[in-house]
Amino acid sequence: IAYLAFVYGIYKLLSRPSREQVWWGALSCAASAVWVGYWRWHLRSSFWAYCRVSLEDDLKDVGKYYAFDKGEAGEDDEDDGGVSAFWVAEAIGSEGEGKIVGCVGLDSRTQSDKKISEVRRLTVSQECRRKGIAASLMATLTAYARQKGLAKLVLTTTSYQPTAREMYKRSRWEEVQRTSLSPFVRGVYQHTMQFTL
Repeated sequence: IAYLAFVYGIYKLLSRPSREQVWWGALSCAASAVWVGYWRWHLRSSFWAYCRVSLEDDLKDVGKYYAFDKGEAGEDDEDDGGVSAFWVAEAIGSEGEGKIVGCVGLDSRTQSDKKISEVRRLTVSQECRRKGIAASLMATLTAYARQKGLAKLVLTTTSYQPTAREMYKRSRWEEVQRTSLSPFVRGVYQHTMQFTL
């Protein structure tokens, strides 16, 4: 809509304008520029808010949050009775140095039914994508979930990750819900998927 308003404004400014047409054209151009600027600001601030919340939540202390053996760490351990874990993929360089290239988490805290856990934080570094690392991480996570007796895995992703959604679909994940992230932007959705073990 903003682009149409901008084009309309340019048209009004260039088509033998009367004083009123110049005013409407300038107003249309300015309004569309403000609208686009607002959305860029909104998207940027939403992204940074998500990063801030993540760094204050599970990423603040990954080892404690995704503890393998919940309940054994002590009285202050936040044992919710579910299955959680975290895996890191590491590449070994020619000099023997390790470099983290991917990770994935399994989080029971987001589910009331403790036979279900959520897949979170699946990411692979840009230079290591399309090498099977994400699939290997997911295979490890799935095997662990089966071993621990989980019935189902769930995850959410967005329209901004089409490659990830395709990988999940190839691995027999089923989309169970699609929610629009914004009433003003078409085609941007949050996809909820599940995998029955």
